[in-house]
Amino acid sequence: MNAAVSNQKTVPLLLLDKNLMPSKNKVDTYRTLVAIALKENLPPLKVETSGLERLSMFLQPVMFAKVELAAAQNKMTFQEAFAGLTAAGMNVLKANQRELAGVAAEIKAPFNARPEQLRYYQGIQAGLQRNKIVMAEASTGVGKGRALCAVAIEAAHARKAPVVIAAPTLKVLGQLWKEMDSLRKENLGDALSYSFYPGASEFVDDDKLSIFMNAHHDDPAVAEWLKNKGSMLEVDNPLRNAMKSMGINPSFLMEDLRTLAVNMDVEDYVLRGESECETTKALKDLRAAAINADIIFCTHTMLAMSHRLKWALVPLPAVLLIDEAHQFEQNVANVHSDGLSLYSLVSRLKHSKSPAKAVKAVHQLTEFLQTPALEGDSNINIVQSSDSVKNGIKSHLNQLASILKSKTYSNVDRINIVRRVIANTQSALEGTSSDSAYISFSPDRRYPTISTGKSNLGLVLGSLWKEIHGGAVLASATLYIKNQYGEDKCDYICDILAIPSSRLHITAPVIAEWMTSIPQLHTPSETAAKLIARPFFNKGDSIEAYEILVERWLNSLAAKINKVADNAKGGTLVLATSYAQLSVLNGHLIGSGIPSERIFMQERNKKISATEQAFREAHKNGLRPIWLALGAAWTGLDLKETNAEIEDTVLTDLVILCCPIGMNRTNTMNARIEARSMNPIIKEALMMLKQGLGRLMRDPTQTDRNIWFLDGRIFTEWKGMEELQKSVIKLLMRYKKQKNF
Repeated sequence: MNAAVSNQKTVPLLLLDKNLMPSKNKVDTYRTLVAIALKENLPPLKVETSGLERLSMFLQPVMFAKVELAAAQNKMTFQEAFAGLTAAGMNVLKANQRELAGVAAEIKAPFNARPEQLRYYQGIQAGLQRNKIVMAEASTGVGKGRALCAVAIEAAHARKAPVVIAAPTLKVLGQLWKEMDSLRKENLGDALSYSFYPGASEFVDDDKLSIFMNAHHDDPAVAEWLKNKGSMLEVDNPLRNAMKSMGINPSFLMEDLRTLAVNMDVEDYVLRGESECETTKALKDLRAAAINADIIFCTHTMLAMSHRLKWALVPLPAVLLIDEAHQFEQNVANVHSDGLSLYSLVSRLKHSKSPAKAVKAVHQLTEFLQTPALEGDSNINIVQSSDSVKNGIKSHLNQLASILKSKTYSNVDRINIVRRVIANTQSALEGTSSDSAYISFSPDRRYPTISTGKSNLGLVLGSLWKEIHGGAVLASATLYIKNQYGEDKCDYICDILAIPSSRLHITAPVIAEWMTSIPQLHTPSETAAKLIARPFFNKGDSIEAYEILVERWLNSLAAKINKVADNAKGGTLVLATSYAQLSVLNGHLIGSGIPSERIFMQERNKKISATEQAFREAHKNGLRPIWLALGAAWTGLDLKETNAEIEDTVLTDLVILCCPIGMNRTNTMNARIEARSMNPIIKEALMMLKQGLGRLMRDPTQTDRNIWFLDGRIFTEWKGMEELQKSVIKLLMRYKKQKNF
């Protein structure tokens, strides 16, 4: 008999608390409880197994043999021993949890903490005292940032330095820096040193900019700024604030250039690693000053890059605090891979006035990838595709590589990355590289993106946790995901971040009750759901016919958004999943008579902070603005009123256009989809949806808040996505006030 089959047994399942082990799925929970009992050499308890649910389960050979031995020694059947060991393991786990709860309850916060904030702080500290990796979820309004900064100060005082605080964006880091400043003003941690370790992309390549400005004179504000050697503007900026606190006065910040530029594509002048301009030299001095601090702030990307380079940038943390940890794996994956959007490449080639033959070659590759043979797939593993597909891709890539190797194309932005992706894909096709190569398609217009790099970060992240001896905190408002049974589980995030079970410390989510009691949730009736359900793309459909269906769908949603914005007390945020959606919505809303000055559409290569600033300005002027947004707006947007003396109506209505499916297009995600089919797609969509829903409520004093959930697919037949439908419905059921439209 096959060994795997012989280790498969149907076993009874004792009733467990729903969230006894939120880091495990159902099967792993039982296996872990049995493992705990076996590790402690506990005999199986006598439990009644009749009437219990039973499940066929695979056990590793060692565990299988140990359960068999326990059964023989205690004169039990295998099933009775399994159930008895489950009960024994559960007793040990609950005793440990009670002990940890007791330890946490004795911990005092060094700042004036609210009850929910204190509970959050205590849970983290109880884990860090044992050098664990702490999973710490807290909803908006709990005061997560302030608690994290207090944790960092206490760790540094305990001589666990340096403490590194990482977040996905400058905006989030800026919020954390403000919290740290506030604590320092309360004389907490004022004897410690603090620094900000910036990335090159936050600075301008002054040589490149000078060359451009010498030939163009239609941006006078930029010309004057350049003349003044890129001196800082007096506007709020987290990097600027941090540098000032360090006694450094940096120049040529990208944020300043974005503020000043009118007639130029500022992203062309981002500082790259290969540049030898004056800004590069200044950046080196800046970084040298940052690495000796007790507490260091940096982005997820900078942390991942430093780990990849054996801590040659940010120093090895003694304690690591990762905010917005649900985005960490995706940012690490991006550091270990390269992506090439063919749509973006065409745009850059045209912008650099490259010969037409390169554009033609990219168009030919795009058309081949969009052939009917590929149209029904969202992700394609190039290496595992059919011979005809592989040969076609190889032929088109060879042609494109031959053209782009010419020095003629050296002025094309990020041409080195383009050449690298093509070369890596060719190596993968030839079987001379262990890296993966995938093709993914945009959800609406089927634009292809080629990505190459690592498809599994288990070893990378495993080595990171091993090196962080003083413990780590993974903080977010989204670590737990509701499954189709209504259980809150964090098994997915633990899995993709490769957190070792032996060091894992899980705290119960700290949720502010007002998050779901104040807003009114609007969902479609059964009839309305069918009318606004997004059309499905089926194999064999033409792209043109599908685009017509998508446009009709968006037009019907635009009519609904029009009514929402017309009745909204303040600003409206519409969360979409593609620029194509935004474009159609924008056209329809303007065509319906909404003044264009009320509508703000997020644009490619434009910082979300710039759109936010314009949105806030329109609100101040009483325009009740509408923001058509995507991407980072789902996860990193805080539109709370900054003036505490006036009623907060900056954002009163949140529109979820459709579930955020397929937003993660990293190679690691592609590999997960290949291995587990729809499961990772559903998990990622649920995490991002939970984040998106959290954009509305920021304060318990807010009133007149509405959530409009417009994805009709959740309430109609959707083959293969039943688990997502049930999970989304369970998530939406949290809201106390609900109404159909």
